[in-house]
Amino acid sequence: MWRSRYEQIFIDEELERLLSSAVTHRILRILYKNDGKVLNISKIAKLIDGTYSHVVRTMAMLEKTGLIDYEITGRSKLIRLTDKGKRIAELITQIYRELRIGVSHESDRVLQK
Repeated sequence: MWRSRYEQIFIDEELERLLSSAVTHRILRILYKNDGKVLNISKIAKLIDGTYSHVVRTMAMLEKTGLIDYEITGRSKLIRLTDKGKRIAELITQIYRELRIGVSHESDRVLQK
């Protein structure tokens, strides 16, 4: 797919901002860890101890970049990782696991958030 230079710069900046966010990492790791379980935005916000509005904005970016998709079931949305999202979430999870090797229990709790 051909993109203009400005479109590519915009996409690169959005991806950099998205993937440098600790909230994004937490959301991706939670979705990866809970694959197949019904999770909605409110539940994810509670799990990451974040605000609903911040999670909504992050989810919009994750959907825009093709890392998640939604399935509407009744009045709620089931959020799940796409294949691309699963690969990225797996890599992020592996990085966090590697960082936890030899780390104190206090630091470990911080990394797991």
